[in-house]
Parts: sequence; C-alpha cells; structure tokens
Amino acid sequence: MMEGSRTEVSEGQELAQAFLLAVRDGADPQPWRDVLAALDRNALANELNTDGKKLAFWINVYNAVAQLHLRPSQANGAAPAGYVGELIAGTASFNARACVVAGRGLSLNGIEHGLLRRSRLWWSPWFGRKLRPGAFEQRFRVDRLDPRIHFALNCAAESCPPIRFYDASQLDAQLDLASAAYLEATVRFDPGKQELHLPGIFSLFRNDFGGPKGMLLFLNRYRNFTSPANPPRLKFQPFLRSARLGHFALETAALRPDGTT
Repeated sequence: MMEGSRTEVSEGQELAQAFLLAVRDGADPQPWRDVLAALDRNALANELNTDGKKLAFWINVYNAVAQLHLRPSQANGAAPAGYVGELIAGTASFNARACVVAGRGLSLNGIEHGLLRRSRLWWSPWFGRKLRPGAFEQRFRVDRLDPRIHFALNCAAESCPPIRFYDASQLDAQLDLASAAYLEATVRFDPGKQELHLPGIFSLFRNDFGGPKGMLLFLNRYRNFTSPANPPRLKFQPFLRSARLGHFALETAALRPDGTT
C-alpha cells in the first residue's frame, strides 16, 4: 500500500482509513498526513458528495488526529468536573490546527462542530450555530446532523466510545452498531426510582438528540429501555475526561482500503 512516502490510494475516503490504520498500528502517519494535505480540493468535494461519504471521511480523520494530537498532558484529563472545566482545559488543544486537508488547516473542534455538527458553536454544545461559517466549512459540512456521530468520535477521553473504521458504503449499519454497543455498555435503569441513567454524551449534546423526549425516542431505536406510557426521570452520568489513548474496538467492519484486515 505504501512505498516510502508515496501511497497507492488516491481517494479521500481510502486515505482517511489508511491514515487511521497507520495510527492504530503505530506506523509513521506523516506520509498519509502529507497526502491528505495535498489533496485537490475540488476533487475531494466532488468525491464527498453525500452525507454518508462526508461522515465516514471526517470521522476517520478526526479519530486519527485526536490520537496523535491529544497526549495525556493535552487531553482534558486534568480538567475540573463540569462543562466550564472542560472548556478551559480543552480550548487550546481542540482549537489548534492539528491537521491539513486539501490545503486547509483544521482543528478538532472545526471538524466536529463545524463539519460533522453542521456549524454548531463548539463552546455551546447545547444550542447555537455560527452566523457566518467559512467557505470551506460550508462546502464540506454535512447537510444534516446525525446524533450517532457522538458514538463514533473519540477525543481520547475515558468516556469516549471505542474507535472503529468507517466506510460510506456501510456507514448506516456501522453507526447503528457503534450506538447500540455504547448504549448497552453505559445506560442503566433503576426501576425502583424510575430513573434512567444516561452517559454524559447526552447531557453535553442534548439538543442534538432533540431534548429529553428525543433522547427517549433515540434510545428506543436500539432497545426498549423505557415505556412511552411511563417515561422515567433522566439522570446524566459524568463525562470522564481522564486520558485514554489507543481505545480501538475489537470488531471493525472496515479496515484497510484494500479490503484486508
């Protein structure tokens, strides 16, 4: 697949997968970073012509960059509990332009909130959109926010979901797999108190899920956690920010661009 710093794959989606694979395997990721940086912007825009292609590409890029950029001293593991603590500790690392794609320097916040969350404000995850997103962002962002991205993105924190390799041709099934696995591992129901304990991701991005009612509808897509006739009280678990690098899922539906595992 690779000879020196040259690659045999040219499509953006394949490059994003290969970049993430190099990170997972401890190989030198720089050749892949160089090729991603040199991609022709018009060609990439023509390739990423559906939300599925955009999601697969940007999720893989984000997860690869986060593993390289967010070392324990940079990840928000030392942040005080709560959103304000996360905001203070994570601002520099998540706003730094940590990668270049098609000649455009991008931060982790830019990828997540600008491209994958369709120009939401990174400092206000509950609500709010940018008034004037840049031309690159408008061109490469998704048309519709899919809340399942929150079970695919890994920011090197303990509460993040494991990393999988995403492929546009299998994306819907892969996002469902990632969501179901994360919810099964984290959601807890207390029948005595009629309380449903949800992972902190739901609290951080409550509007992405449509508020409390939307959360219950989303949850019941994967398992009958609750009865619609008797909705429980929602409780949110803390989002654990201690650093955790290298958290890859054991099962990965898409791995290498050449189809091997």
